[in-house]
Amino acid sequence: MTAYPITDHSYDIVVVGAGGAGLRAALEAAKLGLKVACITKVFPTRSHTVAAQGGISAALGNMSEDDWRWHMYDTVKGSDWLGDQDAIEYLCRHAPEAVYELEHFGLPFSRMEDGRLFQRAFGGMTLHYGKEQALRTCAAADRTGHAMLHTLYGQSLRYDVNFFIEYFALDLIVEEGVCRGAMAWCLDDGSIHRFRAHRVILATGGAGRIYFSCTGAHTQTGDGNADSIVPGLFAIGEAACVSVHGANRLGSNSLCDLVVFGKAAGARAAEGLKPGESHPDLSKNAGDEALARLDRFRHAKGKTPTAELRLAMQRTMQSDAPVFRTGETLQKGQKRVREVYRGIPDIGISDRGTIWNTDLVETLEFDNLIAQAIVVIDGAATRTESRGAHAREDYPARDDKNWMKHTLAWFDGKTADTRIDFRPVHLYTLTNEVEPIPPKARTY
Repeated sequence: MTAYPITDHSYDIVVVGAGGAGLRAALEAAKLGLKVACITKVFPTRSHTVAAQGGISAALGNMSEDDWRWHMYDTVKGSDWLGDQDAIEYLCRHAPEAVYELEHFGLPFSRMEDGRLFQRAFGGMTLHYGKEQALRTCAAADRTGHAMLHTLYGQSLRYDVNFFIEYFALDLIVEEGVCRGAMAWCLDDGSIHRFRAHRVILATGGAGRIYFSCTGAHTQTGDGNADSIVPGLFAIGEAACVSVHGANRLGSNSLCDLVVFGKAAGARAAEGLKPGESHPDLSKNAGDEALARLDRFRHAKGKTPTAELRLAMQRTMQSDAPVFRTGETLQKGQKRVREVYRGIPDIGISDRGTIWNTDLVETLEFDNLIAQAIVVIDGAATRTESRGAHAREDYPARDDKNWMKHTLAWFDGKTADTRIDFRPVHLYTLTNEVEPIPPKARTY
């Protein structure tokens, strides 16, 4: 392996990703007096949160009466009863506070003539447990996500969050079963950086680019989702599975999720930490595996360009694992996507440099994506029912008896096999201020 000089950094908390969730988490930890680094592969205000147009839901009751319990009912129903009701209660109870906090940070919400925040109708939001349309979604015209990123980025700078912009996070550093930090590659000058931290928060966004046609940005390559469960590691936003959205997310609940759980993760990660607390020493070879992977792809001399394999993966997922799917197409897709995976040893890239090597960046991103494509299609093939956005034409009914449970998946990079397991959906609430919502048909 080529020798890579390493620059070392020490922080209390490292956040990977600077979208709505990452910025809110970094801001909260910094407000609590901790030394926080935020590593992001794109400039913070170019994170995909910038594309969120609809708004942010919260039961403020500015346009008519409203209640967070009604918001909770809508979210449970929207999830097709695959959302955890304790987490959904937390989301909906804290949403008004989160919106007012954003307003006080300076987010330029659209307002009514009397100065109160304007709220609009949005899909799936109702009053009185599904009886009529709710006006629950606060917005900054049609660019709420854009306004949110600029507001949170400004506040993060105010509290001295240290940003490492256009740094590509390569991997976590896990020693003795505990997350100790992360390795990153600075695209601007090609340098390698090792970040030591007491806690790491992954806020790296979704993996929508496993599909050919996708409304997500081309940066949505699921870089953080490959989340071993270890002490010291947190995940939020689309990179996480807080499980408030279940089988189908309601539109204006996404920005709500980012700020409510971003703040919660920042506060939770800060618990028990004293600013500047000393770090245990890392082993001398900490991060070597991440560098070996970088080096392997940087010098890959195969005959297949990354773009060719990526396109094959995206077309396979588009044709064999669309919203409307059957066991037959999914099984075909399971074979085809693994054929793509087996093509990785023949990848060849043309740029051997380390400075702004987009060929290498896209290869690392593809390597992250393909594992998730396999996990997604295997999970879909396993779930023999239709629920939310998972519409099995060979199993058109929802099957609560057998499938009211979350799919857990482990991917083996050597064999491309997955191990699938399950955990029950939480059909209980956090407090006794609201009753659990029993399953019924999801109709609108």
